Amino acid sequence: EEEEQAGEADRGRVILCARLTGRLDSEALHAEFFSGLRARWSGGQLGEAPTGLLLVYPTCLVAVLEGDNHQLMALLRDIRAEDVFTHRLQDTRVVSFVLDAQFAQFSRWRTAYVRGREVRAARILSESDWGKAVQEVETFARLAGAQLSRPGGEAAAEAMLRDPARAFGTLPQPTDVLSLVASEVSPTVEAFLAGFDTDYHRYCALVGLVEREEAAARGAGLQGTEHPLRRDPQLRRLARFYGPHLAQERERREAEAARADSPLARFYPKPPLQA
Repeated sequence: EEEEQAGEADRGRVILCARLTGRLDSEALHAEFFSGLRARWSGGQLGEAPTGLLLVYPTCLVAVLEGDNHQLMALLRDIRAEDVFTHRLQDTRVVSFVLDAQFAQFSRWRTAYVRGREVRAARILSESDWGKAVQEVETFARLAGAQLSRPGGEAAAEAMLRDPARAFGTLPQPTDVLSLVASEVSPTVEAFLAGFDTDYHRYCALVGLVEREEAAARGAGLQGTEHPLRRDPQLRRLARFYGPHLAQERERREAEAARADSPLARFYPKPPLQA
């Protein structure tokens, strides 16, 4: 059976910064959350799990994610603002993204906790200050990936991750991370997906086209007619990453529509559906 395979040109890299809803004293909660996302969107035909680095501070975090672009976009769609009580991420921003990365900076997925005082203050960044702050985070990711891959094996890497403030001279400061989160120059995850995940929008449009034309064929008495696009390798590949999200979106819209039709709707008004 013919299937489109992901190549090096499909590799991307995304760096997230987020404010936490409360103070944390370890990386355990977010290590589990991101490991779950990586597991959901990897294995079998989905490909190998994304690599990268998760740095959790007491009040914020930085996550570097590398992998197939479809994989990364599907993973980002699972970081939903309405699930804040699960992931405890607030104002998650995409501060850097490369959709044609030539190589992976990290050979595997790693996590670390950065001990320090509870920092909540953020600076107001000008556009030039924002650009410098982003460049510093990108530089850290590149150098940290190289350091963690040096000869010495896992023991040396684990030692660095036990005390990242000492091991990495370019470690981002929590004030800088929070300032990037507070800056509206960096898009939210939702805005980033709306602007750059063109394959998701293409998949939704193709699925809508297929379903309309199959419905028209059934209406004309042509039973058992499968649309040829359902066998298209590219559409089948997109379905592996985007099918579950499209199904969730449809369920959400149906639930919103049902609530709007309820006699109680006028007592409990809902915000309008988002496109």
